[in-house]
Amino acid sequence: MIEVFMELLNQVCPAYPIVAMSEQDDMDWKLQPTMIIRADQDSDALIANLAMVEQRARLSPHQQEQAGTSKSHKLISRSL
Repeated sequence: MIEVFMELLNQVCPAYPIVAMSEQDDMDWKLQPTMIIRADQDSDALIANLAMVEQRARLSPHQQEQAGTSKSHKLISRSL
């Protein structure tokens, strides 16, 4: 079911970043989220990581390429 939701979201809003939360470092990447955030982070780290996703989403495609975020996936496993 989540696969269908992700496909629809990508069709309707392809520019929106998708953030997944996981308790494991080895999460299945088939959903292709923009970033995976560890579920065991404290609230300050969670907010900081979400702010980083928002900031990256505002970059132009050229800036995303330079930052290495255009098609890459990020795993945040520690607090910032």
